[in-house]
Amino acid sequence: MREAPHTDVDPIAAFQRLFAEALQRETADASAAALATADAEGRPSVRMVLVKGVDAQGFRFFTNLGSRKARELQENPRAALCFHWPVLARSSRRCPTARRGLRKIHGCSPAICG
Repeated sequence: MREAPHTDVDPIAAFQRLFAEALQRETADASAAALATADAEGRPSVRMVLVKGVDAQGFRFFTNLGSRKARELQENPRAALCFHWPVLARSSRRCPTARRGLRKIHGCSPAICG
């Protein structure tokens, strides 16, 4: 499995091109990514999220404000996202800093990693 190349000057634009291709060609949900977080003491946790968008602001996904994931991102905003696209024989790993989005929807808030 090869990771997405880092030859593009704009890494967001390079990811967006790869993401668009994955969304068209993958048989499983190409927006699924493993999100790794750690609590204030550094204990790691990982779970799957559906990324709802990516732009210069970062990677957007929704989280329940009372969830473990939300608490961990509040305590420690360092996170890692890993996408796996087997049809493309590609993966992409990103290590953004997380922050809470601006609006709540049904008790959930968008989180932005970027």
